[in-house]
Amino acid sequence: MLILLLSSLGLGASETELPPALRADVSIGYEAAVDWTGLEEDGDDGPVEVGRRQDIGHQLAFRGAFSFVEGVAVTAGVDVLADRTLRFTEGHPMLQDPVTGRGTYLGGPAATDLPTYKGGGLEGFWLGMAFQPFAERFAKEHQVTWRLDVAVRTPPTRTFWEENEAGRRGAGEGGPTYRLAGAFSRDHDVSSPYMTADWQITTPRSVSVPDGEGGTLDLQVAPGHRLDVIGGIELRMTKQDADTRVDFDLNTGLGYRSPQLIPSGVYLPDVLASSRKIAVQRAERLGWHAGAAFDIEAADPVEIRIWSKAFWALPWRIEHPYKVRSTLDSVQTRFGIDVRVKIR
Repeated sequence: MLILLLSSLGLGASETELPPALRADVSIGYEAAVDWTGLEEDGDDGPVEVGRRQDIGHQLAFRGAFSFVEGVAVTAGVDVLADRTLRFTEGHPMLQDPVTGRGTYLGGPAATDLPTYKGGGLEGFWLGMAFQPFAERFAKEHQVTWRLDVAVRTPPTRTFWEENEAGRRGAGEGGPTYRLAGAFSRDHDVSSPYMTADWQITTPRSVSVPDGEGGTLDLQVAPGHRLDVIGGIELRMTKQDADTRVDFDLNTGLGYRSPQLIPSGVYLPDVLASSRKIAVQRAERLGWHAGAAFDIEAADPVEIRIWSKAFWALPWRIEHPYKVRSTLDSVQTRFGIDVRVKIR
């Protein structure tokens, strides 16, 4: 699932913004995530759709940044997954091909009892540093403003792979998460072009997962890493001296998700019992981001960002034991609002 990153502290050309010395920014953000994924498998006459999955999440993010000196800040935050529901709207039972011994959805009837997974909880606490080595406001009048971030997030108590006694799953997918990010922008009278690069790696972790037979087993999962490179432009919609200032943000870019080791049977409607005993590989993904936002400064210390974004990836294999991949119409969407208060 997609989450609110530390870069959401920046609002407007503000991907590169830091508070001045001995000042702070605090923010709260809400995100609604809706992912639609189709599943297909190659049959004798070409690809056959064998299922559809819907993944809905609601998340809160709290962020803060305090600058001890000009251009250097301590950052902190909390990610809370309020609720996540992963369910299958269409699917088939997994059959075993008598020739190859492999699992297949082809030839089976539509399933009548499809699984639904629910979870939520604290994803972790962020702690990091942000640096602004170059800025247009500095006396040296640099041509581009930079912001560099390094941060770490603590692991969740229970991951989404693990269930409690009531059958509710946790948040997150692995151990501690490490983040490196850079943002670069330049201000003009009517626009501010910018570029961001964000790399995160979530470390492996041992999880206790259902074995499909009423018991549990321990598996080592590896969530892998992700890299997003995005460019955009903010357009001034109002005059700088207006009581309410509004910027319109358009952005696009590329996203990469590395291969992952995950428990079998969560992202597929049904699997063979044999694959539940191992951690299966989820294939790497390469995709395209597109987003838009309004940045509104209605009162001097308060800024509001209303945003939406989507991520579309080339078809990827869901689990390596099965020849099932995502369909071309699979897409991840995010909608949110961030409110930031500048303490000056």
